[in-house]
Amino acid sequence: METKGFRPTFNCLRTEISLLIGSDFYWSLTHRIKRLDSSLVAVETSLGWSLHGKCDERSDCTSVHLIQSEEESISAELRRFWEIESLGIYDKDSVTLGNGDEKILSEFDKSVCFVDGRYRVSLPWNPGMIEVLQNNKTVARKSFEGLVRRLKCDHELFCEYKDVIDNYFRKGIVERTSFDSLSNSQGFYLSHHAVIRSDKTTSRLRNVFDGSAHEGGHSSLNQSLYTGPNSHRNMLELPLRFRKIPVAFTADVKSAFLQIELDLRDRDFTSFFWTDNLNNNPYVLNFTRVLFGLKTLSIPSRSNFKTSF
Repeated sequence: METKGFRPTFNCLRTEISLLIGSDFYWSLTHRIKRLDSSLVAVETSLGWSLHGKCDERSDCTSVHLIQSEEESISAELRRFWEIESLGIYDKDSVTLGNGDEKILSEFDKSVCFVDGRYRVSLPWNPGMIEVLQNNKTVARKSFEGLVRRLKCDHELFCEYKDVIDNYFRKGIVERTSFDSLSNSQGFYLSHHAVIRSDKTTSRLRNVFDGSAHEGGHSSLNQSLYTGPNSHRNMLELPLRFRKIPVAFTADVKSAFLQIELDLRDRDFTSFFWTDNLNNNPYVLNFTRVLFGLKTLSIPSRSNFKTSF
């Protein structure tokens, strides 16, 4: 720089920065610009000459901090205040049912019956879906073959998995069918796999049935079933109902969904592969009860509790 006739007026290495000028105001302070070489440019400013160019030394920033503060508008705060004040009067989650929704729910309610001490329901189908639903057999068979390979590598896991299926069979939750009976009629094969909860001392294994699995270009069982509106009771209603009577009690229905029986016409849509011997060919079981894994679970349980209580 000195060879070009320029000499610093102060030692910039020992000077503290007192003012930062943004790029939006920088060019209003500049005047003459003179290129010294390919990597160094001198710029005359209202505060004196400044140098621009390549820096031989680099500094790395290892930490970046961002603090963002937002102030909510008073209108939003007032809106939330009045929503709290109107709790139990204004239902923000209310859904207006269309004619199609009412028809599906009406047909479902008509299907509810009480047989041999147990409620029986049909699956709530979306219009026209039951006729076009493919059986998903290929996907379910490949998934089961993967499960078999896993179980062959873990005998303890196979024994636990088998105990769950055997328990289902003893309680009448599943029943055996045949390949022919399902192939000659409409149905759906479910994939299933094991989920291990190492933090649990009891019920370490959970069998998960996947109602969302499907072949490419085809619908899954969950996509074919009607979900319905939010069926959870208003939270304010719970403590109010609790205070209506002098004595109250609470209870839990063990495996609540498995206590609800499935209509005979819908059981083929809950079929799955299983085998007692990992070296043998699989056979087919289907559910006789409403299984966990379907997105429409709240509708059967809601209907039964409305009927009972």
